[in-house]
Amino acid sequence: YNVLHLHIVDSYSFPFASKSRPKLTSGAWTSKDVYTPDDLKMLKNVAMTQYGIRILLEVDMPGHAYSWGIGYPEIVANCPGYGNNIDIGHVNAVPLDPSSKVTYDVVEDVLREMLALVAPQEFVHLGGDEINIGCWNTTSKVIEWKEKNQYTWSEVIKLFYRSVWNRTIGSNDSPGGVTKVVTWEDLYLNRTTGLFDFNSPNVPFSNTEAIIEVWTNTKYLSDVVTAGNDGLYAAGWY
Repeated sequence: YNVLHLHIVDSYSFPFASKSRPKLTSGAWTSKDVYTPDDLKMLKNVAMTQYGIRILLEVDMPGHAYSWGIGYPEIVANCPGYGNNIDIGHVNAVPLDPSSKVTYDVVEDVLREMLALVAPQEFVHLGGDEINIGCWNTTSKVIEWKEKNQYTWSEVIKLFYRSVWNRTIGSNDSPGGVTKVVTWEDLYLNRTTGLFDFNSPNVPFSNTEAIIEVWTNTKYLSDVVTAGNDGLYAAGWY
């Protein structure tokens, strides 16, 4: 075991003390429960030099983003009545706002800053699990933007990820030297059938751009690999 998958932000807490976006730690549990840039750099150096362990950062998006919105409310969907009776509550149901330019500005700043601290790094995990369309569907700003552009929800998700990719990993100055992303299986599953649809025009990444991490079904790993994709196996380890 020589990789630490560090899920560094999630719905309930944003503990990375970003210098470029300092208001984000308003979403940490407390002002003391944070990773400073020096903490992250130290963790990477100790892990690699003393133990041979590589750090894989997961910056989960666009779902599980409530904590981002404590400091920057303009970048998350506004659906206060949605999700109170599902999963583990409303907080876990709030995604980033894909219609806002500011969203992509903040995401780019965070990725560039974090990845520079753990460089050189080949991969970054961009989440993609449990995106709550229902929250977007009750956020008037997102609905108006979607309808104006005649997007489907699958197209919205792809647009979100391609925008993030083009501004970071796919750009001429990829942060931290990252060349490929890792995402959860959800981005490749048809929402109606529950089956993989790797040939869909709305799949956000090609098989040369992303590794697919399987977490809900042990069978999915063979489906991923048979289709010509690289896979990671997390099912059964939850």
